[in-house]
Amino acid sequence: NEARIMVDLEPLETPDGEEFFVQPSPLGAFGGTGNNPPNNEPPAPKHFKAILQSEPEREDYWKNYVSRAESYEAKTIYELQAMYLAQKEDTLNRFNANPSKDMVLLDVRTAKRQYTEAMTPILTQVVSGAIKNGQDLLTPPNPHKDAGEVTPSLPLTALKWLKTRISWAADQIGEESASRLSQVLAQGYEAGLSMDKIAAAISAEFDYFSDMRASRIARTEIMSASGFGAVEGYKQSGVEKIQIYAAHDERECPLCNTLDGQIHGIDDGYMIPFHVNCRCVLLPVVE
Repeated sequence: NEARIMVDLEPLETPDGEEFFVQPSPLGAFGGTGNNPPNNEPPAPKHFKAILQSEPEREDYWKNYVSRAESYEAKTIYELQAMYLAQKEDTLNRFNANPSKDMVLLDVRTAKRQYTEAMTPILTQVVSGAIKNGQDLLTPPNPHKDAGEVTPSLPLTALKWLKTRISWAADQIGEESASRLSQVLAQGYEAGLSMDKIAAAISAEFDYFSDMRASRIARTEIMSASGFGAVEGYKQSGVEKIQIYAAHDERECPLCNTLDGQIHGIDDGYMIPFHVNCRCVLLPVVE
């Protein structure tokens, strides 16, 4: 499928599309003279060294994981605030030019495009880094390798996830913004406020978007991208189970504490964050 995308072909919606392509041996499909049948013996079981067995190891990994994720927050909040500022200026200019109680304050289609453009580069970087960190946890990198090597491109599963997640969030955030602004406009007219006061209320709503809402979105989406990337990295290393590890500090969450330590299949659908501002991580369970 990755090769098909490179040449502008639609990906296959069958298991074959996800198979890793291996160039046949010049000696034949199965080696030797080309006449040997495939080896029907079952594959050898996977064996991974035991890691993160102690609580200090798990806590240290959690701290580093959260620290890496939070390092993206400032840039994400900045981009979201710039987006809201542009929307605020456009909305107020149109309202002041031709105020009406029935006007559409926010163009949802434009808002979705702005969100997608702001978040795609950041979340792509978050997912890429998280995949590598997940792989490195199970197979530490060779310290003698060239440190300047290029980061590999994202696998198709990650590209699909990013597109779906960002599109979903853009829809949710754009629709919620439009709905809240419509309520502000309707309430202003119902209360008989002057145009200046309604404009001030619209401005205040955008200030809320830039403050509390931008921070919440940044934390949730970065942790979501980090969680997906880590699990994708585990999968590529052959891991089949994950363990939920909740924050064990002064900001402990009662909900997450009930999930702490649970072990599930890596494909069972357990993905973080479990709620807004969640700081849980998923650890690989190895044999």
